[in-house]
Amino acid sequence: MDQRPRMRVVATVLGAPDTQVLADFYQRLLAWDRTQDVPGWVKLRPPSGGTGLSFQHEPEFVPPVWPATPSEQQMTSHLDIAVEDLDAGVAWAQDAGAVLAEHQPQAEVRVMFDPAGHLFCLVARSFRGGETSDAARQIIDANLYMTLGTADQAGRPWATPVYFAPVDYQEFLWVSEPGARHSRNIAVRPEVGIVMFDSTVPISTGQCVYVDAVVDELTDSADLGRYLELFSDSAVARGGRRYAPEDVAPGAVLRFYRATATDHWLLDEHDERIPVDPRRR
Repeated sequence: MDQRPRMRVVATVLGAPDTQVLADFYQRLLAWDRTQDVPGWVKLRPPSGGTGLSFQHEPEFVPPVWPATPSEQQMTSHLDIAVEDLDAGVAWAQDAGAVLAEHQPQAEVRVMFDPAGHLFCLVARSFRGGETSDAARQIIDANLYMTLGTADQAGRPWATPVYFAPVDYQEFLWVSEPGARHSRNIAVRPEVGIVMFDSTVPISTGQCVYVDAVVDELTDSADLGRYLELFSDSAVARGGRRYAPEDVAPGAVLRFYRATATDHWLLDEHDERIPVDPRRR
């Protein structure tokens, strides 16, 4: 066969006598989403996408011995989990149900056992907070439009570009007609996904910012004037116009929306989605 078929790793699978216990542990440890849960099989996936973990029922599973000992059950694989604060990571893992191994061969690594007896390692690693925060801010600042992902009450997705103004990289403002599909979706399901990126860069060099957010419509709140001023200043600086409260009042053609971020991620040059706080300098 001359041409490799398309393929990618979608999950690491761990066996355990009790899939629920093991899945509960890793879900708490990593804050991942449970995307499938059937008898004998559970899937977890990171909220930002990518390779996840699956758990299958193996009633005869024998945990490995650590350190390795001849004639005893050997470790065939293990997970490496990066953490910025190694001591805090160990404490969090123990609180979730992990056990710290007695034998620790490396200063920047902590070997631990999960509830089923699988080994995993917490590895001290800098998440390049300043560097990634700078990159996230640059991407947000460079964009006039963000792609807004919404869903209706039945879960049908919709994506639309909207002109926006960021406020401290935590809030994102825009105006839209209330009858637009994304506005109708927000009215029944305010949780949204946002993506900002540069589509002109060469292939395999792209970076983007992902945002999970919750949207509210700004109407007669005490903050309306301040936020509308911020949005208008941004619009005028970029060739748009200024908006007055009556332009977005009930009965007007437009409404004024604010998305408040709950999480940010940066897609880096290695195609990894890294949690990031653009406000961090």
